Amino acid sequence: MGKSKLPKLTIDPELKSLLPSLAAEERQGLRQSLQDEGCREAIIVWGNHGDGTTIVDGHNRYELCVEDEIPFTVRKMNFDDRAAVFEWMWGNQHYRRNWNKEQADLVLGVVYNERKKPVGRPEAGPAKAEEPEPKPAKGKKGKAAAAPPPEEPKKSTAEQVAEEFGVSPGKVRMAGKYAEQLGVIFAAAPELQEAILKKLIKTSKEDVAWLATLQPVEIKQFAKAVSGGMSTMKDVAKSAGLKLPGKGKKVKAHKEEPSTTTKVSFTEMENRIGEVIRLVSKADAILGGPSVHSRGVKDKLDVAFKAIGAWKKIVPPNQRA
Repeated sequence: MGKSKLPKLTIDPELKSLLPSLAAEERQGLRQSLQDEGCREAIIVWGNHGDGTTIVDGHNRYELCVEDEIPFTVRKMNFDDRAAVFEWMWGNQHYRRNWNKEQADLVLGVVYNERKKPVGRPEAGPAKAEEPEPKPAKGKKGKAAAAPPPEEPKKSTAEQVAEEFGVSPGKVRMAGKYAEQLGVIFAAAPELQEAILKKLIKTSKEDVAWLATLQPVEIKQFAKAVSGGMSTMKDVAKSAGLKLPGKGKKVKAHKEEPSTTTKVSFTEMENRIGEVIRLVSKADAILGGPSVHSRGVKDKLDVAFKAIGAWKKIVPPNQRA
């Protein structure tokens, strides 16, 4: 069967980075198995996402089947969002057993961050007028009926996720922050997904927090240094021209420098120039006539007036201050 007849599927870098790494001999063993027995397990795709071809499970099998022109079947599964995909992967012992700490924390963090949007913090409803307290219902022989048990307080999103994943709420929240930081890094340099999650470069939580504060162009420089074969943060940062924060120092999030440029409208500039001209004329009157200096000032202001008039013809109204 030719390659053109095989279904063309989509590989999502983030989902692929959560796959257990295959050593060279393991990959060769899988290839031999596929050649001898064919692809017996269907490749699972995210059926209701995009064009329905994003692989959720079976990345290695898909790549080898395409390389060796081995037929395979596809099974579609629907998921509400990426967090639901991660939850399914977490429930799959094959993945969970082989994940390292970075991969497991990312999955936990993405699930928490996605869940806490609609759930977790109960929203206050509209205020209601106070109603008179109902009289206690009477049961047999006129005795008051027992009051209903008080409702259990709602669990926070972190507590709900912690219970499902078998970890502490504190760990869930830390994983959420870690996932957010990785999201910033991977958005700037997708190629770092595999490098960080599969430990091609050793990064601590502090290293990831620092990376997430850099500008996108600096993260790109960092990624380029990683692709050059360096595996320690110190060497990579040095090669990329970046300075690592000292040990024990808190990493501060990057903040955009406030603009020092003051926007002034053309009308306001004309008014200011007119005011200066009036002041110069008033000074001339007091001194008994215009001086060489005042004439020079007026000439420059006249040039400024003409420049403003020219700019008003060029700059569209919606781009003016």
